[in-house]
Amino acid sequence: MLAAAYRCGVPATVHVGIGYDIIHEHPNCDGAALGAASYRDFLIFAHSVESLEGGVMLSFGSAVMAPEVYLKALSMAAVLLRRRTSRPIS
Repeated sequence: MLAAAYRCGVPATVHVGIGYDIIHEHPNCDGAALGAASYRDFLIFAHSVESLEGGVMLSFGSAVMAPEVYLKALSMAAVLLRRRTSRPIS
């Protein structure tokens, strides 16, 4: 899926929740690197949400975290739009 998104120029992001996966127990797991990559992906995702006009969001493997990430990105996009246009989101 990630390779296909890359080939098509479509953003594909991964949002890591520390402690969610078994790899976080490994002694060589770098929490700082995971956090930095996840934050970078969140900013990419938020930018994509900001430019949405219709469309579909696909969420795989998460019934809890993915909707929350979407809500945070949507809220961030609404705040940015309000700052730029001085008008509320309807």
